[in-house]
Amino acid sequence: MNEPLRANARSFGDRYLLFFCRIHPSSSRSGFSSANRHKHLLALILAISTALSAQYNALYFSQDGTLNALSYETIDVFDFSNDKTTTISEELFRPFGMAQLKDGNYIVADSGNSTVKILDKQGICLSSFGKTGNGDTDLMSPLGLALDSRENVIISDTGNNCIKVFDKAGKLLLKFGKRGYGESEFLNPFHVFTDREDNIYVVDPGNICVKKFNKEGKFLLKFSDGLKSVSDAAIDNEGNVFICDFKDRRVKIFSKTSAYLTFYLDDYYYQEPILIAISLTNDIAVTDKGKNRLEVMRKGKPVYTKQGYEDNRSGNLYSATVGKDKTIYATYFSSDYIFCYDGTGKFLRKFGGSGEAPGLFNQPRGIAVDSRGRVFLCDSFNKRIQYFSKEGLFLGELTPLDWPLQLTIDHEDYLYVSESGTSSIYKLRVPVPSGTGEIQENEHLSKTLPNQEKCQKCYNQSCN
Repeated sequence: MNEPLRANARSFGDRYLLFFCRIHPSSSRSGFSSANRHKHLLALILAISTALSAQYNALYFSQDGTLNALSYETIDVFDFSNDKTTTISEELFRPFGMAQLKDGNYIVADSGNSTVKILDKQGICLSSFGKTGNGDTDLMSPLGLALDSRENVIISDTGNNCIKVFDKAGKLLLKFGKRGYGESEFLNPFHVFTDREDNIYVVDPGNICVKKFNKEGKFLLKFSDGLKSVSDAAIDNEGNVFICDFKDRRVKIFSKTSAYLTFYLDDYYYQEPILIAISLTNDIAVTDKGKNRLEVMRKGKPVYTKQGYEDNRSGNLYSATVGKDKTIYATYFSSDYIFCYDGTGKFLRKFGGSGEAPGLFNQPRGIAVDSRGRVFLCDSFNKRIQYFSKEGLFLGELTPLDWPLQLTIDHEDYLYVSESGTSSIYKLRVPVPSGTGEIQENEHLSKTLPNQEKCQKCYNQSCN
């Protein structure tokens, strides 16, 4: 007999956790039947989140050689000359791009708020522009920012799959690109940077390359030879481009004409290089997810190392859910894994990884468990929902979806999904043929909206 469901929402700072708890009507045997146990579970999830050290979203060297590391809500500033670290904590939400103006102030792509902010050195916001949307002057989760020689602001408008150039006051000067696989098309453009001629370089992880454009937005060439993946890139003072190929465990160096030259440091020095920044004097900072550390190299030798997080720690909590067996499943910002904990908060295992293949993720977000114990995940940047056994075995996927972010499941195992790309909520059903317990490949998966049904394979009216 199905137990009744109760919807609950709790605010952790500016983050909300929405889930259904199964409440036994007449017994305290259920882990969620007691208000005290309920509060304990929420406190446990929050404790797991706040105990984890932050992972960085971007690295940037200032003109004076200090390294700025952008995390979930803050910017850590490392001054290697006096071994000092300070933190800028203006009200930021997922800053992903940063540059320094000639007057010493900073300009930041505040991705979570879809705005661009100008901050002084103390982190006080002086001005801002941009709002969430898909218009010419709107932004949708911008994940990259750079300046040209005239201090025009180049934005990687990731959610809209294009590049926009503004003046410092927020006036749009140039827009180019769209979603796709062509020369001037992008699949989730990430960081951007410029060279001395004001050419614009775009990290295009979906197309596994870095693309180079002139200052008018005309495509020039791309860096892709021998790349298995792309997570970040930077340029040195000679015009060579360094690209993090995390799947091949190398930072690869290309000439300004896109010819592959060599890899940086010894073969497989890095285990999973994710972010990179290069200073005006060619200091090179890299975050290595495999070694869990940030390392700054000068002429091939380390001058600074910061150990990051342990294998079971990956930054700030995004979403969490609990299975019938009280296993806690969690996703975190800047981590492409699902993490599993027991009822006491002890780490059990993780599964997933970065990529587009089944079982791999690109920015995993909302997570939920159905009555059969299957784990459903919003694989946001891959624009799908994947589902797994409780042990992490891939079972199937629901696609296409437009930037799914959160989901919950009711007592009949219907999925309710928030789709940020269309600002919609969808009701999804995963049919389970009698006696098999698994979905059949030839079955249609339907999206249900008020007064409308569409087949998920053909997107026409219900094809019965």
